[in-house]
Amino acid sequence: MEARMERIKGKYNWLNDKHPTAVHDRNGHVTFATGLLMDYAPHAEIFIAKIAENKPSNPRTIANAINHAVSIWKVDMISISFGFSLAFGLASRD
Repeated sequence: MEARMERIKGKYNWLNDKHPTAVHDRNGHVTFATGLLMDYAPHAEIFIAKIAENKPSNPRTIANAINHAVSIWKVDMISISFGFSLAFGLASRD
């Protein structure tokens, strides 16, 4: 587990200025997606940006996180994993 944690090279919480590195995942979706990335890309360095918590994110927050990932972290690839426990708009079925 420690070897996997060493692959996390940066993290930033765009929702909490007081705790910018607190990226706790309350529902496990991002933890699962990050695990998949680590399994299937064993040499990848991982950077985590928290942009939402149990509700849709502000588009400006998403844009800021992407800009930070590209300009500061210098990432080569971005995986944006959105998980919602409720149906939203057109994605819901009657």
